[in-house]
Amino acid sequence: MKRKPIHILAGLINAMNSLDKDHKYSINEIHEKTEYHWTTVSDYVKLIILAKKFAPDLKIDEKSKGIIITNQSPYFKKFNLLEQLILYLFISKAFNEESAIKKNKIIFSDGSKLNPSEEFITETSNRTFYLTLKGKFKAQGILASIYSEMGDYIENNSKIHSKKSKVWLLNFYENETSSLKNKMRSKIESEQKVEQKSNELDEYQSLFATHTGTPLSGKISNESIA
Repeated sequence: MKRKPIHILAGLINAMNSLDKDHKYSINEIHEKTEYHWTTVSDYVKLIILAKKFAPDLKIDEKSKGIIITNQSPYFKKFNLLEQLILYLFISKAFNEESAIKKNKIIFSDGSKLNPSEEFITETSNRTFYLTLKGKFKAQGILASIYSEMGDYIENNSKIHSKKSKVWLLNFYENETSSLKNKMRSKIESEQKVEQKSNELDEYQSLFATHTGTPLSGKISNESIA
């Protein structure tokens, strides 16, 4: 009987948990321990690494069986401050003045001041931010670069160099129970949640297709990122 992927993954994780830390193991050694084919071992090890580097933290609601994202992908931290801000506004769906994010809700881990680019981000008279059309296109490009690097890793087994930025958006990457957020709770008491807004992305789909010559395969949403 053919094993289900989830059972293969569970078996591999269980076998690898019994291995010594900081010791180099060959694929054949793990193959012998698990009795899985060596190509299966290779593919599933890549899958584990890929998920840890690129996937957001998830949990499944027991009642509804819906998927809840508890933390965004740690891979986002590799981008510079402006790119992180663009991604943050994109995920928050801040696409117009009505859905704009208040300036005091955007907190950086080292207290850095905001210095948004007018080309990508509009600041309103009410001290709120939202993405321009170019900003949405830029966010789509950043996400496309993530997909590209994932593809390179899967196909070529290339090493992923994730040089993290020293500064990031606390309420973008940290949930309410994180130790880092607890340490700074007094500073950001009124800034723990970012309002989620909904808006269609149709207005820049054609711009992306025109620029790249490749139509988008589907809409990018907060639920499908990373």
